[in-house]
Amino acid sequence: MVSTVALGNESRRIVTTYKDRGERALCETMAELMARYIHPDWVRDATITFVPATTEARRRRGFDHAELLAQATARRLGIEAIELFARPRSRDQRELGRRGRIENMRSRIHLIPAPHHPRASSSSTTSARRERRFSPQLTRFQASGARAVFGATFARA
Repeated sequence: MVSTVALGNESRRIVTTYKDRGERALCETMAELMARYIHPDWVRDATITFVPATTEARRRRGFDHAELLAQATARRLGIEAIELFARPRSRDQRELGRRGRIENMRSRIHLIPAPHHPRASSSSTTSARRERRFSPQLTRFQASGARAVFGATFARA
């Protein structure tokens, strides 16, 4: 797992401005920074994926922030961005405490049924909180045929 920056007031403001205020221009800068931290070995014969926003969050924002960030990061790395996870259903994480977020995320992200999944993949996410959402699914993803799974976040606590 790599992260571009430490999660602090400034990075939190960048993420929320991008994600919740719709400042999509930040995506390109965030992707450029993330691509610098992803090891070249991670992208050989790989694809990049993301933990999708809920349907409600996507509708409210008008876009899926993680999907756009994954696509922009993939372009910079010269690899394909693909959707491997079904759009989750859960409560808004901002209303929940730590324990509530963990419970909310339990078993909510599922692989999209496919004949086979990529042999390697990197995930692109906007914050370390999304890493916790993704971690329980790594075992399922690896069991589906992925040889290696690497994670990247923009900001991590």
